[in-house]
Amino acid sequence: MKQLIFVLLSVVTALSAKAQENDHGAEQLKKQLSLFLTHHPSSNLYLQLDKNIYSPEETIWFKAYLLSDTVTANKVLYVRITDEDKEIVLNAQFPMYDIRSHGDIQLRSNLEEGKYTLYAYTDRMISYGDTNVFVQRIQIKKMTGKKLEAEAQVSDTTQLVRGGKVQVVTVIRESGKPAKNVKGEYELLAGEKAIKYGRLSTNLFGEAFINFTYPELKDNQSLKINMLFCRDNDYAELSLNLPHEGNPLKVSIYPEGGQLLAGVSGKVAIEVLDIHQNPIPTELLVKNAGRLIAKLRTNKQGIATLSLKPELGATYTVETAGKKKQTIAFPEIIKPAGYSLKLHRNKEEIEVTVYNKNKAGNALLVLRSAKEVLWSQSLKIPPDDSVKVTIPAAGFPKNILSLAVLDGENKPQTERLFLNKAQEDYRVSISTDRKDYGLQKKVTVTVKISDTRGNPVVANLAVGATEKNRIDSAGYRTILQSWYYHPFEHASRNRLLSAKSANETDALLMANTWGNNQWKTISDYQPTSPPLRLDNTDAAIGMVIPTGKKEIEEIDIKSTDINFSLAELNKRNILQTRRFTIKLDKNRMFMIPASELLSRKGKEWMLDIYKVIKPAPQVNFEVQWKDHDIHYDNIVVKGRSLFVPEIVTFFSRLKNPGVSDFKMNGINQLAEVTVGGKDEIIRKRLKDKCADWVCGYNNINCSRHPTGTKPVKGQTYFKRSKGIVNLVTNIGCDNYRDVSYIKNITIPEEFYLPDYDSAPFGKFDPRSTIYWNPNLVTDANGTATFSFFTSDIMGEFEIIAQGLEVNTFTPLMGKGNFKVAGQ
Repeated sequence: MKQLIFVLLSVVTALSAKAQENDHGAEQLKKQLSLFLTHHPSSNLYLQLDKNIYSPEETIWFKAYLLSDTVTANKVLYVRITDEDKEIVLNAQFPMYDIRSHGDIQLRSNLEEGKYTLYAYTDRMISYGDTNVFVQRIQIKKMTGKKLEAEAQVSDTTQLVRGGKVQVVTVIRESGKPAKNVKGEYELLAGEKAIKYGRLSTNLFGEAFINFTYPELKDNQSLKINMLFCRDNDYAELSLNLPHEGNPLKVSIYPEGGQLLAGVSGKVAIEVLDIHQNPIPTELLVKNAGRLIAKLRTNKQGIATLSLKPELGATYTVETAGKKKQTIAFPEIIKPAGYSLKLHRNKEEIEVTVYNKNKAGNALLVLRSAKEVLWSQSLKIPPDDSVKVTIPAAGFPKNILSLAVLDGENKPQTERLFLNKAQEDYRVSISTDRKDYGLQKKVTVTVKISDTRGNPVVANLAVGATEKNRIDSAGYRTILQSWYYHPFEHASRNRLLSAKSANETDALLMANTWGNNQWKTISDYQPTSPPLRLDNTDAAIGMVIPTGKKEIEEIDIKSTDINFSLAELNKRNILQTRRFTIKLDKNRMFMIPASELLSRKGKEWMLDIYKVIKPAPQVNFEVQWKDHDIHYDNIVVKGRSLFVPEIVTFFSRLKNPGVSDFKMNGINQLAEVTVGGKDEIIRKRLKDKCADWVCGYNNINCSRHPTGTKPVKGQTYFKRSKGIVNLVTNIGCDNYRDVSYIKNITIPEEFYLPDYDSAPFGKFDPRSTIYWNPNLVTDANGTATFSFFTSDIMGEFEIIAQGLEVNTFTPLMGKGNFKVAGQ
């Protein structure tokens, strides 16, 4: 009996020691992850826009949420809009409240139609050098009711060789039907240089043709063709990448979990990108010592997967297709000893098989998100054996998670990313009291939120109702996408966003990591210096340069209410002005915190800088701005934060147009052109160059002197507006800022909600966004009800509600639809 008790005690002691070892290893990893994140903070910022297709002079309404780094230390939300040349054309700042912000930006009337990028960040992101900004593509179009659609393809992709006879066929449709006599233009670019321009017109079948001889470009150069088609105020544009046979492809090989074990079956993802980091659909041959073992084709994401039982010492290669074949040897990923893992998904249940090849000791299986360790289990696997473990991944909010195996010394052996479940955590139901409405009629909406067990959920939501064709769903970013994919660098994130199936997503996850945020970096991370932190990143910071001999020790800023009517001004005989004085330090520097810069539109703060206004404005001093956001913006626009890879290459969009039986008799087909040489482009119209000029008297666009030199960015000029001459700084084409400018933190406007039942409008109401509420909260039953009125726009409307569950800050989203069909 004593012997039995001793054996039982020995077993319990061993199990206890094993559990303590597991706990110690997991706790150490938690500490390491916390240490790493302290020195490498990352804020997952998301902005919900009311739509992503706007008309000039419309207002962008948005709501901002911080989905990670959810501290309340942020003070300012910075929002920027850039054009296709990455020039900032609009900028604004808004106050942060807890982890939220909201605001509105009116688009200038002089913004050209085309594609723009909105990006946003917070003062805390500047402080810690986190350039993983929120990015949303938007379009500005004068007309959105009629929609020209363009598709294009290369007739024969085998001609994409230097000296090849290339034909690009474009089909234009309007409301789904071929559109004839649509005028267009194209430009061919080698790198960033435009080398050819031409004009187009569609035939009876909506077709237009471009023929050219592929130029003799270097191996590290390729062609891109941009096309623009216009009819009245509607337009369609598209681009094609046209690589040639000499362009090297970047082929990368990613085994599941990071390594393969000799003699153990594993899964491999093979990624193919072009010289511009765009995915390439192509055929691949996988060989062992020249013997073909697999023939693959990459998908639109440039990914193919392969099951392989590797042999130690074997020579595996991947061979690309095309006239210039490339042979890429497998990297050193086949190991004689160690651990590997293989993930299996059975509906919502996830299992992992962990293999041990010639490795002694215990292992630790760890499940985590980008921010915290969620679960761990100690594994005792004999050498040359395996164990299958069910992972409790479905018990956590839907997200991208990491599963890793670490050895007995907490050294990472293998790590793999995956999406833990398909089902969303919350059900957001949106219903309307009717499905069809007339013009200027009342709509009542009910939002109801529950969890997967049917329990009501209290949530903070931003809700918008917008004309459906103003939302390009393929490019509209959602809060759920930001929640899942934010830890990835921008190029990988955008490819994940465009994935069309669970298999595509999983293959991309196999080929990706969280960059430095993986156990290889974290497990033995030791900081070499304190965390980087910049102070006063919310503030306006400047240095005063006197224009005269008198020394300046203080300056004033003022805010004048310019929203009075003329009758009110005559009645009051004054403008309401706020003013305060700022002391300069010995270096004539000053700093104004964000809390002192709050203003409403029409009551903005400005420098009291002018000495005289007439006959020509003169200033007492100039300011060299040192705001931290200026330097930060420069890093963002010059880096890869705004880069979006182009999934398509030889073909535009997602499908190829069906070419008609029309015989090309030269009516619409351009004469063949040889690109380069004497045919180099002199002028192009796809993007008109800036038409601004400066006359000899330093006036911008002077009506008395209609010619002059081009303005220089950063230089100061005179500019007349409404009879008043101001001194302005050029910050871009047709974009000038008064020298009295100072950074303002704008208090948001309220969205206008007319009540046509009590006050009929009597005029045409052109609003495409007819409801916007940045802070709608569901009650204890998970329900919120609200009403608004339709405008005079007919068609399909979409309601989008996005937000956070108020206790866990887990994101959720829902959509609803209704139709406005007239009276």
